[in-house]
Amino acid sequence: MNKKFWLLLIGLFAVSAVFAETEFSAIYDHGGEYHYYIFDWGDGTETPSTMVEEGCGAFESHAFLKAGTFPVSWRSVSLSGEITEWRGAATHEQKTAETAPARIVPASYLVGPGGKADISGNLSFVADEDYPMAWAGFIFSKVTALDAVALTAQKDVPFPEEFRLEYCMDDGKTWRQIPRYALNSYPNPEGRTVMLPLHGLAAKGIRLLCPRLPEGKAAVKMEAFRGESMLFEADAPEEFNAALNNMWLVYGSAENEIHLKGSSWWDSRRPNEGGVLAYPGAEWSEWASLQVSWISLKKEREALKNNLRDMTVGTDGFVWACEADPRHLFHAKHAVNNPTYILALHRYFAWNPDPAFWQAKDKKTGETVLSKARRTMEFCLNDLKGKDGLLVITFPENDGTADGWASNYWDAWLFGYKSAYANSFFYSSLNAMADIEEWNGRLDKAEEYRKLAGQVRENAQKEFWDTTKERFIGCIDKNGKKHDYGFTFVNFPAIAYGLASDEQTDAIMKWLTGERIIRGENATGENIYRWKFAAVPNTVDAGAIEPHWWEDWNGAISVGPGGKVPYEGNCQNGGAIFYISYYDLLARLQWRGPDFAMQFFNQILDEFKQDELRRNPVNVKTGMAGIFGIIGPFPESGNVPLFYLHGLMGVKPVPEGFEITPKLPEAWKFAKATVHRNGQPVHITCSRAANEVSVKPDGRGGFEVTVPASGSHCIKM
Repeated sequence: MNKKFWLLLIGLFAVSAVFAETEFSAIYDHGGEYHYYIFDWGDGTETPSTMVEEGCGAFESHAFLKAGTFPVSWRSVSLSGEITEWRGAATHEQKTAETAPARIVPASYLVGPGGKADISGNLSFVADEDYPMAWAGFIFSKVTALDAVALTAQKDVPFPEEFRLEYCMDDGKTWRQIPRYALNSYPNPEGRTVMLPLHGLAAKGIRLLCPRLPEGKAAVKMEAFRGESMLFEADAPEEFNAALNNMWLVYGSAENEIHLKGSSWWDSRRPNEGGVLAYPGAEWSEWASLQVSWISLKKEREALKNNLRDMTVGTDGFVWACEADPRHLFHAKHAVNNPTYILALHRYFAWNPDPAFWQAKDKKTGETVLSKARRTMEFCLNDLKGKDGLLVITFPENDGTADGWASNYWDAWLFGYKSAYANSFFYSSLNAMADIEEWNGRLDKAEEYRKLAGQVRENAQKEFWDTTKERFIGCIDKNGKKHDYGFTFVNFPAIAYGLASDEQTDAIMKWLTGERIIRGENATGENIYRWKFAAVPNTVDAGAIEPHWWEDWNGAISVGPGGKVPYEGNCQNGGAIFYISYYDLLARLQWRGPDFAMQFFNQILDEFKQDELRRNPVNVKTGMAGIFGIIGPFPESGNVPLFYLHGLMGVKPVPEGFEITPKLPEAWKFAKATVHRNGQPVHITCSRAANEVSVKPDGRGGFEVTVPASGSHCIKM
């Protein structure tokens, strides 16, 4: 059996909601088994990691609440119960004590079969065949952001060998498991308190379940500790704030998810799939920048910066899909890689305005980020003919015909040649590149790009607009044939990025919200939103028109009569991919304002309250999942809760500080968010009670920014 192990003490300090934390990592191989690590911090506490695959390591951070020298070590526990000895002892010197988070006094206690609780938080469990899942917990007086839960063994009673931690956002009616805290074969902590970090989980209650009690009983003292505040907090019902924050925690930061690779940048396989922080690939780069650039997790922000710095740009200026190959899944090149990379650089720098970023050098080639950005745009202008006022995909295999290959994220649809989808991203990237050039002193070039963006917008509005159905088509192939299947994922970004005119926006949104019906399509009216959390991607079945304009991936997802993917049988053909709701919400906000957009946002949050949107049903014909794209390999799902920050609060980072244009629902008096600019916390409040802009230090190394809830405000930091 191949067993490897080591410990690293990393000189990295990540700022959490309450205190500074020191990060450690470990790695061990049980010879093929899933396992998790336990870190003994040497201060009387220990913390279990996420479960990981064989040979994968894990990172954990810890706040030392007293000064001193602490021996830090770890051990590994496999699913079959193999437990290593303590390994990798390292010494950590804590010069100053960190402030402990406040303990939450429960409002009441709840017990289920086999469980007992008392006023001090002592929980006990007994086993019986009538109630194999003993549980007990407590309810708080209000929804609270939880920093951690502590479990302390009771004298002369076994510590639970197997336990699950669950939370509720109501008064105990609906419980949801916290994925990383479903632990088996947990060893006796030998007097140490087991700390379970919760990273700001918004909860009204918490409970511990013990599904197996080998000795027939177990007991712990359970204490909950509050975080500083919720990341997002509006003048709205507490269940709204809870669902919003927890949607971000699942699909944005993904801190309480299982990460089998030991990294939140990669998805986990079923049945452990869940939220993912981001993907490092080019096509996901803008979405990754939107999600990671502003968060408190320094290690992840650094990972994003390094990924953008080292993104592979070929000698011709084409941005590769990944480091190993220019093609998506080693299959076909995606022309949108170039615009999305430019957008990613722009989004990152706006939050982290360090001029040295543009001169940072690719670790492989030595080329600077700014040089790569310019070559990336030149490829769009010259090779893809963008300088003529419209991006044209010139790759021979991406000709837009039924014999071609896909050219964007939606890799079952055969977009190519003149693509409306690609031109929305190209238009936005021209405006982004204009900013980048302006930030780097080339004002003439910036003006040139802004002028070209206007031409692209004008040309795209004419070229891709169907005057009969009053919506944007998908693409025009090399033979001049137009392809339109009612693509919502084309029309929403066209509005959100500003490509559509006001008249086009009105027509598109009336179609998608059912105010006007396009007869004869598979999804019309309310049925476009039959899945509740997102619109269908296409309102016309991919198999309805021959020859099929669809990549069936060697027959795995064939459409049409006898095909394996009927309409509503795949996330790209009548199913749903969650991220598109981000653009949908921005389009609604632009069209009819915040109260209209909130109707759909509340609908999404109501769906989240049911099951955290952990939905991945199986196509009965193929036996494969894939009807929905939410969890697992869909990290872009984390864009959806950002509608609160980007849309309702109207927070736009710029190198000088912020441009904030609030669009609060009529019933709200305020909306708050905590963001990080250059790693520094900024607490932003949009308030109807404020008459002027206020910027002041928060006394903890950050700033408090308050702006009136109306108007547009420029904040210099």
